[in-house]
Amino acid sequence: KVISDLGGDKADDINRTSRKLAEGLTKHDEGLRKNVTKLYDEAKASAGKDLDIPLKGLAQTFANVSEDFADVIPTGVANRFKSYGIGGGTQTKVFTVEKADELLKLINSHHGNDPAKNKALGKLRDAVKKAVIESAPDGGVYKPAVDAAAKRFKLQDEIPALKAASRGNVTPDKFVKKFVIDETDTKKLQQLSKLLKEKDPSMWKEVRSQIGDDLRRAGYGEDLVADATPNPKSLAKAIRKYGTDKLEAFYTKEEVDLLKTAARVTQRINVAPEGAAVSSSNSGNTAINIAKKIPMVGGVVQLGENAIK
Repeated sequence: KVISDLGGDKADDINRTSRKLAEGLTKHDEGLRKNVTKLYDEAKASAGKDLDIPLKGLAQTFANVSEDFADVIPTGVANRFKSYGIGGGTQTKVFTVEKADELLKLINSHHGNDPAKNKALGKLRDAVKKAVIESAPDGGVYKPAVDAAAKRFKLQDEIPALKAASRGNVTPDKFVKKFVIDETDTKKLQQLSKLLKEKDPSMWKEVRSQIGDDLRRAGYGEDLVADATPNPKSLAKAIRKYGTDKLEAFYTKEEVDLLKTAARVTQRINVAPEGAAVSSSNSGNTAINIAKKIPMVGGVVQLGENAIK
């Protein structure tokens, strides 16, 4: 009943929930990106020119990354940097907020399974974001667009699931497991919960149900209705794995306390109290039934039995 109330029996297929969560976060990030573009276009119309992003810091980072990871930087990415006069190339384009967004998309498209390449791309990605954030130090008409871009990048850093969705290189069927069930950073999970609760309440409920389902499986295995004898040690282990703060990202304090109480009860209900002489046989009931048939004694036994009940 407790786990059921936490959504344990209402969870959809985890792969389907994973795909929906990934798609929802991708859509949310795209909305943030479009807002930056809108603010940038408005500023450009007002100023009558593009915001030319300084390239000094970006060029230095590219030089360092090229020295450390020269053999793994994708040629297409290196050529794009060179088109802005970085890395020994001849500048043929002005580096604007719009071009920075295109460069980020290109970098993201090359993210794969090679750890060294991903590390190099990550450094370049961070450098591009930093260049955008620092492009309007004196304010001006472009400040709203730059601030919106900074807010988007900050949110991506706070919520790994959103960052993965923004890159477009997620594994949808593993999304919930990786970014919810196996997430070890409580703060990042809290940020994800906050975002979903504000922007997509129905998705928040689905993710909450997936946690409840994970707890149900820990306590009852594949018993779909959770009416079999529970496994208290497995359930307690699952609760410890999540931890109080992580659980409270999707459940109230009262719900978490009730869950812990239920876990303790499942551990105790099948254990005889220390020092108690508990009879596990049915011999007591047999003796009472015999005694009730003895003349003059049966009535007294019945009264005693009723008192005990």
